[in-house]
Amino acid sequence: MRTCEKFESDLINVYAANKPVFLAEVKSAEKASLVSCILLAVSIILYVSWHLGSLFLGLACMFQVLVSVPVSLFIYEQLMGIEYISILHLFVIIMIIGIGADDIFVFHDFWEHTRHIGVLRYRVPLRLAYTLRKAAKAMLTTSATTAVSFLSTCINPVMPIVSFGIFAFVVVTINYVMLILVVPSI
Repeated sequence: MRTCEKFESDLINVYAANKPVFLAEVKSAEKASLVSCILLAVSIILYVSWHLGSLFLGLACMFQVLVSVPVSLFIYEQLMGIEYISILHLFVIIMIIGIGADDIFVFHDFWEHTRHIGVLRYRVPLRLAYTLRKAAKAMLTTSATTAVSFLSTCINPVMPIVSFGIFAFVVVTINYVMLILVVPSI
């Protein structure tokens, strides 16, 4: 007995399947997606570490970025009172890793440029304060535009899209705030 029948034409492929076959396909796609996400996260961590010249700094920066997700989840569920979570919300993790890596690169580039300012070169606290003040403006611009673009999903009539946009808005905002608060304390 066949569980999946394939019908073909020149323009369309149609697959007739029963529920167990469909669920098996979904489970297979989930496993492939999970492996891809893990490989993506590891490759980004390694690239950030290589760019910063330190595995410890790369791991610490990515840890800070990933911590913004549970903090945002707390705000999303407990403070905003939104209980809806779907598989779509997990994609925020991949997006925030990319956004966080971008912020880290911006901050690192500003840090490297302050090396050429003689007064700041050996005065690390002043150099850090100056770097943070300059980099925060650039990071705010990119984070704010990204956050507002996610918030614009509120005009969509589809509730899962709206909740995803609100959650992504909170994650991007919290990531920026945490970066501004955590970096000076290092």
